[in-house]
Amino acid sequence: MTDPARLYYRYRVEGMDCASCAAAIERELKKRGALEVSLNYALQSLLIAIPAEERPESFIDAVKKIGYRLIPVSSQLTVAPPPASPPTIHFIASLLLTIPLWLGMVIHISALHDPIVTLSLATAACAIGLSKIGPGAIRSAIGGYPTMETLIVIGATTSLIAGFGAYFMAGEEGPIMGHHLVETAASIITFALLGQVLEKRALAHTGEAMHDLVRLSPETAVIVRGVGANAETERVACETLKADDRVIVNAGERIPGDGIVYWGDGLTDESLITGESELVKKERGAAVIAGTLVSSGSLKIRLNRVGEESTLGQIITLLADSQLHRPQIQRIGDSVGAVFVPAVCVLSIGTVLVSWILGIPFIDALLRGIAILAASCPCAVGLATPTAISVALGRAARHGILIKGGDIIEALASIKQVGFDKTGTITTGEFSVSSIEVATLENQESIRESELRSIIRSLESHSTHPIARSLTAAFSDAPLIELSSVEDRRSEGIRGYSSLGDILEIRPNPASDDTKDTAFSLIVSRNGVILGRITIEDELHFDATQVVAALHRQGRTTFLLSGDTKERVARIAHHIAVENFRAECSPTEKLEEIRLRRTKGSVLFIGDGVNDSLAFSEATVGIAVRGGAETAMKSGDIILLNGQLRLIPSLLELGAATYRTIVQNLFWAFGYNLVAIPLAMGGILSPSYGALAMALSDLIVVGNSLLLAKRALPSGELS
Repeated sequence: MTDPARLYYRYRVEGMDCASCAAAIERELKKRGALEVSLNYALQSLLIAIPAEERPESFIDAVKKIGYRLIPVSSQLTVAPPPASPPTIHFIASLLLTIPLWLGMVIHISALHDPIVTLSLATAACAIGLSKIGPGAIRSAIGGYPTMETLIVIGATTSLIAGFGAYFMAGEEGPIMGHHLVETAASIITFALLGQVLEKRALAHTGEAMHDLVRLSPETAVIVRGVGANAETERVACETLKADDRVIVNAGERIPGDGIVYWGDGLTDESLITGESELVKKERGAAVIAGTLVSSGSLKIRLNRVGEESTLGQIITLLADSQLHRPQIQRIGDSVGAVFVPAVCVLSIGTVLVSWILGIPFIDALLRGIAILAASCPCAVGLATPTAISVALGRAARHGILIKGGDIIEALASIKQVGFDKTGTITTGEFSVSSIEVATLENQESIRESELRSIIRSLESHSTHPIARSLTAAFSDAPLIELSSVEDRRSEGIRGYSSLGDILEIRPNPASDDTKDTAFSLIVSRNGVILGRITIEDELHFDATQVVAALHRQGRTTFLLSGDTKERVARIAHHIAVENFRAECSPTEKLEEIRLRRTKGSVLFIGDGVNDSLAFSEATVGIAVRGGAETAMKSGDIILLNGQLRLIPSLLELGAATYRTIVQNLFWAFGYNLVAIPLAMGGILSPSYGALAMALSDLIVVGNSLLLAKRALPSGELS
């Protein structure tokens, strides 16, 4: 989102009552000139990109003309509003007015057959329902974008008007047909409202993960002003906090921003951020995350990131954006939704005319046309994909897994090969110095260990590699040497030029005799003369071997890529039982290896999120397992906030299960319409039952998506 030629705006959408509405809004915005439109009906959210020279108000006005309202979202922390209230009152009122009409079809009570009574009940029921769904349906139809609500309004009003006319027909058939038609009109409205009530209640559950995250952000915090005996505290709104403010957070309160503890100690619950259920001890110098709960103790924290810049804010932004990235399979539903309503209207009119021409009584022919309108369900097609995606994204987010889009979940279902980076992925990346040796120099005095430490710290402070970070931290007390330039050569080491003209270098020791899989040595030299050797130890992730075994049981092949020496990478590959490995490869060579493997099938590559941007760019899906929230947000398609490899097999299962759910939903949605519409055309499915079937069709799709949370993870890792 850095293109200066386009500007992005986020909105909450009001009046979007069905997936057809979402399609109408998207078409209108693109017609108006929007460069990108990402809509999520399930979450009532919109992200739009417009030319920099355009005014956003013109797009808001364009959408308003077709019956919807766009409300700007000023903060990502409010991106997930409370679920829209379903039309419960309208449904109950319409139902109470329709029940007597149903009774009149089976019970012979004179009052229930009185034309004035039946027409009054039906008119009142339709008026109540149309007051809810009518305005939007009319405006969208006038704007050229008819929706499912348009079908309902046309069907109900046609049936009601025909019912009024039938009551004045001569003969005994007139009142009977009149009662049937007005009962049909009231039933269509009642069942349509029932569908909206059930659908909105079910959809509210698909966005629960987003709402839970938003609720983690406290509304107020206690700020500390002054120091020592003069320090004062005041409770303020969290939106007024800024970086470098100091706050005090007591047991039972949530931390308002990312920061560093400078006083106190306690235990924090980070489960809703990282998915880890164990309490984390915090004391002076410890980093804390926005939204986490202080379970015990009291902490004084100096904030360094607040609001949208905090880890919580970035997670919410990422999750909100991920809901708007549609998978390829959704294009099927979008393509059908764009022409569905006009096609149904044409089919309905054609059915009435053909039936009448073939000799079927006009009222019966009209009922067939109305039944087509009432039974047709474009919403089921539109809901099939986004509801499943929303549930899956939320399910993963609850366990510290952030997936950057529905298209990523779709890609997970096709993964055939899984590749790992070594350092910081298969190994923990938390290095420790096991020994440091000063070399004995011929014809000159050996350097002191303190000088060796200074060289190491001065060079490694210019690298972002996990080894460099660990060495810099280990020798943080060593004085820095002034360097004029530094060359970070990754797998070949690092070289620097001092202000005195010396060439300082740290590189892997080719003669390393370490036998431990995770231990190796580096040599330090000056002007080509070896000054000493440092031995470093890393640790394998405790679950690396089990993860690789689980991937093999799923039928996937595995491989390991590393810039480390061939001997050491071979030992680790054998230890964890990966099938293939490549050592001593640069980031560019990793990219080339993945590109070659993609010719044989889709590739998932897992790295630490620090130096893997090239590999991630070539892989079908990239997973960042380390590097901290800030780094991870910028790299990879998926982020494991807790860095646990054990989640990866279950994550792949989640992708496969989500894709299966989408296919099931689309099969049902298309299958329902392919069965219901012909039945309505043949006069087998009445308008009333058609409206009820339409209402239940949406519920089946949403309900099937909600079941995904329970059945998607048979391995139980995320349950």
